[in-house]
Amino acid sequence: MPHARPTPARPPAARRPPARHIVVGTLLVAVALSLAACGLSAVTGPRSWKVSVQKTDGSTFDVAVRDTSGRIANAEFDPAGVADPGAIANPAGRLDTLLIPWAGGSCDELVTFDFAANGQGLTGTQTTTTTGQVCDMMATTHLLRLTLSVPTPAATVTMGGATAPQPAGS
Repeated sequence: MPHARPTPARPPAARRPPARHIVVGTLLVAVALSLAACGLSAVTGPRSWKVSVQKTDGSTFDVAVRDTSGRIANAEFDPAGVADPGAIANPAGRLDTLLIPWAGGSCDELVTFDFAANGQGLTGTQTTTTTGQVCDMMATTHLLRLTLSVPTPAATVTMGGATAPQPAGS
């Protein structure tokens, strides 16, 4: 009988996690980091926007929105293709959007909208600074579209009476 040679004992193989576990772990870490980054990019607190708007005669004036409520995510002035609702309104099915019509004159230099929290809604004030000249043009209708971070029915939004125009520099 031939002599059988003993096989040398192998050391236990180093335990390696299966490749599937590495992939799943990596994906979980990536998802957690992505969610954390989204939380960091959310803006809470005061924000402001300012743009130049063209008048019918080709000249421009500035329009500014200041938000101390932290609820306004974006402000757009005279958005294309959006009809004037005639009063503060939410577009159909969009409680996260407000449409605020307003009128501007040919002597306007700066129109500022200030918004603050008021319970579940907002309170706004419009201030207009003019050139101080007598204006002979009819007012032009404009539209302010606000995108909100929380649902806000138009009925919960009030605009304080627009302040009287004031000469620039006063």
